[in-house]
Amino acid sequence: MIKSELKVLYKDLVRAGKPDEAQEVLKKLWANDFSETKIVEPIKVKEEPKILEKVEEPKEVKKKEPERDILDNLLSIRGIGKETLEDIKRIYSSSDELKKALIEDKVPLRNNQVKNLREYYKL
Repeated sequence: MIKSELKVLYKDLVRAGKPDEAQEVLKKLWANDFSETKIVEPIKVKEEPKILEKVEEPKEVKKKEPERDILDNLLSIRGIGKETLEDIKRIYSSSDELKKALIEDKVPLRNNQVKNLREYYKL
């Protein structure tokens, strides 16, 4: 028997629950001289130098500003300060809601602030 057949037989005997017979096969496996097995020296391959590719840097992706940050941009409007901005944030959660209220003329702010908001949103 060749070495691979003995290994398979050993595994089968262990799985079948026959430890004594498996032990004998194991002894044969270690005792036999497997002269038919050849030892092959690895072939040395001369490696060519690797050329590193130029890696492109990833493009910057513009992140969408959260709605609260967009509403914070309203501070740049003349006549709207921190307190007015806080009032707007309490009433409107997004700039879309604010735009709808400006179109419907239902914004509870002073007339000059409403006018400036309409000019800012170009309504």
